This record gives sequence, structure tokens and C-alpha cells, in this order.
Amino acid sequence: VLGYDDNGDPYHWHQMIADCNPSHAGHWLNKRAKLGKMRRIKARHEDNPIFTAQDKFALEQLSGARKARLLFGLWVSEEGQIWEPWDEESMTCNREDLLWDPKDPSQGYRFDWCFGSMDFGFVHAGVFQVWGVIGEAMYLVAEVYKREKNIEWWAGAIERQLDKWDLEGIAADSEDSIDYLNDKLGPMGGRDEDPLVIGIKKGPGSRKAGFIQVHDNITLRRIVICNDALEEGPCEVSIRKNKPLSTLEEIPSFRWRKAKDGQAEKEDSDPMCDDDGCFSLIYADRYRWGKDFTDDRELRYAPGSLGEVLDHAETWDAENDEYDDDELVSDEFDEWGNYNG
Repeated sequence: VLGYDDNGDPYHWHQMIADCNPSHAGHWLNKRAKLGKMRRIKARHEDNPIFTAQDKFALEQLSGARKARLLFGLWVSEEGQIWEPWDEESMTCNREDLLWDPKDPSQGYRFDWCFGSMDFGFVHAGVFQVWGVIGEAMYLVAEVYKREKNIEWWAGAIERQLDKWDLEGIAADSEDSIDYLNDKLGPMGGRDEDPLVIGIKKGPGSRKAGFIQVHDNITLRRIVICNDALEEGPCEVSIRKNKPLSTLEEIPSFRWRKAKDGQAEKEDSDPMCDDDGCFSLIYADRYRWGKDFTDDRELRYAPGSLGEVLDHAETWDAENDEYDDDELVSDEFDEWGNYNG
């Protein structure tokens, strides 16, 4: 208490502290500090009495923006960044933001449908992602990001997410592992659906095409990542090796390969950057393209909306029983839940 006003009420001293490593130049904390809206106190590794030469050597092995940020404490964006329009401040959210009713999580999420994507790895990170689709946008709502885990472990981790999110399918990149996972997640897992894990076709120029497609959808704000998406805990191996712990940490450093003159080639990604989560994102974007499983799901309206109050979902079900799918489509309901068919 600093003192008291004329009514005898106390004056309190308020302080908020934000402790973080430097990130990209456009990060909201960096912009806030530059505008003078907060006081920034910079700390150096040498300020830590237990910082050793071995610790410094490990940081010196990093490259690009990660080295500049974590070793030298600079707020820099990656040169030659593939997805330049990415803006962490406006393109991230929390899971609760996607609930039908944040006050009642049992109502579930507002997704039209969900699917998964997978980039296999052992020494490199293996990354499994769950995406929820709302209209034209897709949201990374759950992610398992681990190194040095065998396919048996991954089958268990994926099965836990599969039961939780009711996935329509899973896009992946490795044919050998796909066959094994389909056995584990299908008949061996007590399911008799069609194969869940589908290989993404690759061909000349497909990598660059994937980069461009994601770039365009990021520009249109159709890709959003939940800050609290990480499942199964942070990867201990990645922590030990000073590697990214999520796709969210990879994107700012996902860069083009450089030519001999040091300029970005803009034909393929730099093999030295951590990109496992980024490629899982690419598979997801390619899988989602042209697909819509909305009609396979139960039609719902937001709690308190006119559509829910008047029970238009029941009207939809009754009409669907009477007409073929191609005769009655969901856009015959307006934004208030009124049927215009």
C-alpha cells in the first residue's frame, strides 16, 4: 500500500512482468516496448553465474534467426522466410476461443469437421496435428511434437487424439508407416472404417506448390494455431538439443534454401532448418483443399442463437429425410438460423 485517498481507501502499487526470449521483430511485446508502453530490461547469458562455456558452445551451433535470438538476444525475423505474411499476434488463439460456449465446455467446439496430419520422424521430430475446420479456415487445435519415438508409441498417441476429436481422416507422408498405422487404428483398434491415414501424393514441384498454397492461405488468414495445442507434454529431447517444441516455434525460421551468392533460391526450403511441423501443416492444407464433410455432421447453432431457440436443426434433419443432398444444401439457412428453402 502506497498511501490512502481522502475516503481512506488505499492506493496499491501494480506491476506486470513479462519474461521471454526474443522472437520475430513484429512480436507484440517487441512492438509494445518500442512504443514505450513498457520498460524493457535486457539480460545477457553472461549475467547468469552458472552459464558455462559448454552452454555457449551449444547456442553457437544454432543458425539463422534462432542463433541471433537465443545467443545474441536480438529480435529479428528470419531472412528468406517462406511464409512472410505469418503474424503470430493475429493468427493464434486459445482453444477456449473456439468453444460453442466458453462457460460450458461440454457443448464442444464450433468445428464443422476435424482431420489430422502427420510428418513422421525419429531423429527429426515426428509431428501429429489435429485440425478443426470452420468455414474456409482451419485451426490447429492439438499437436503431438516428439523426437525418438517409435511407430508403436505414435499409434497410441494418435489413437488418443482420434477418440477425442472424431477425425475424418489423416494426411501423412510415409507409405510404410501409413500401412502400419491403418492396421493399428483400424481392425486392430476395433474400428471397421475405411483407412484413416492417407498418403499425400508427391511429384515434381509438389513441395514448392505446397509452400505457395500455405502462403496464400496464411495471407487470407485461413490458418490459425492454438497457443495451447501441445499434447503429450514438451519433447525432452528437443529441450536438450535446443530445438523447437512446436510448429508455432518453427514457422518464423522456416526459410528458403540459399544459392551460392547467398540469395534465397525460392525453389525449396533450407535443409538446415527445423521444418517437421511445417510439413505436417502443408499436408493438412493439401488434404483439406476441396473437401467438406460438414453435411456428415450434426447441424448445430450457437447457444442462444435464434436457430437454437427455434430448433432449426430438427427442421434440417426432417428436410434432409425428404430431399436428396444435392437438392437441399446448408446455405439455405441464413446467419440467424432461418430456413430459406
